[in-house]
Amino acid sequence: MTSPEREQDRDNLLIGLRLRDVRLQYGYSLERFAEQLSVSPSHLSNIECGRKPPSLEVLTKVAKAFDISLDYLILGRQDRQQGNFLIFRSDDELLKTFVLVPPGTRSDPSPAR
Repeated sequence: MTSPEREQDRDNLLIGLRLRDVRLQYGYSLERFAEQLSVSPSHLSNIECGRKPPSLEVLTKVAKAFDISLDYLILGRQDRQQGNFLIFRSDDELLKTFVLVPPGTRSDPSPAR
């Protein structure tokens, strides 16, 4: 795998992890979030795990529904918008929270309320 392919894989993983983090902070199940985005749960799971890139349509639906900038979803830029209560996590925090934790010991973050 070439370096640009690895970078794209990492970008897809981080976008997926940001989407998962948004979903969990708002207390949505995978199935409910997938329904809201008009995709199958398996497709959403593939996006969240970085196996598939999300479409612009999916990203736009999330941004509008949860008042989150596309800059944050795509690039991780933490430009907080008014009215949004999400905890914006850095790329390193996302990787530690969702990827680098041994299986069976992972606990999903609590919604920030």
